[in-house]
Amino acid sequence: MPHDHPTPAEVAARSWRGAPLAAIAWATPSGDPDAAQVFPLAENGVPFLALPYSRIDLARALEASAEVVLAVTISTSGGGAAPVTVRGRAEVIDDPKGERFHDHGLIEVELAKYPASRRRLDSLLLRREHWWFLPRLLVRIGGLRDARLVPAGQALLVMGGASLDVTTCELEDREPLVLRSGPLPTGSRSAVVLEHGGDLPELERPWDRRWRGTLVEGRFEAASLIGSGPADRPLTLRQRMRTEKQLERACKAGLRAAGHL
Repeated sequence: MPHDHPTPAEVAARSWRGAPLAAIAWATPSGDPDAAQVFPLAENGVPFLALPYSRIDLARALEASAEVVLAVTISTSGGGAAPVTVRGRAEVIDDPKGERFHDHGLIEVELAKYPASRRRLDSLLLRREHWWFLPRLLVRIGGLRDARLVPAGQALLVMGGASLDVTTCELEDREPLVLRSGPLPTGSRSAVVLEHGGDLPELERPWDRRWRGTLVEGRFEAASLIGSGPADRPLTLRQRMRTEKQLERACKAGLRAAGHL
């Protein structure tokens, strides 16, 4: 019989489907944590990613991890994406011609959510012109468990070691990075802080910055910073053309690295 109340995993999957942006966290085989911003899609209620081949390194990292954590932390005006985390297992499906991406309807979900993809894939003519953007690395997140509602936060704190732990956090300062005091774990653990966002709803310019370091007695000691914050002005036409060309080159390089070109 169908149940009256959704399970925590179903609540998390629903939040994932409704979110414009989300994050995925994982640990390397040696236990080092990492995280990335992603565009959340779903197929038959199951969380999916449809990564272009420019993100082949992310796909291979997820494929090698024993466990991933999905995190929705960016609130939306519609209220359809409650802040949640949920654990699962990533299965990566190489789709070098974009056939599964197209035939199973994931492309329609992407086009409905992301205007930037419409500029490249919204017609047969555009798909032929942007053929390098149609191939995808599809990431299916199965075995959802340990779903949790989390406080809304400015950033995501991912801790490695013997286990992969993910929670939201607030930032007191960014240069250098200082976490706002709160109930953080004691001891010393390798950690990553991910702050991300974008120009909703268009998402022409998603952004993220990722600090790697160590969490020591509730204090984050940063060792490196990758990425930057939100842009302060719109892209010029020349910058848009340069960004598009960079994406094209990165997609082709990923296809080449996977042996498809």
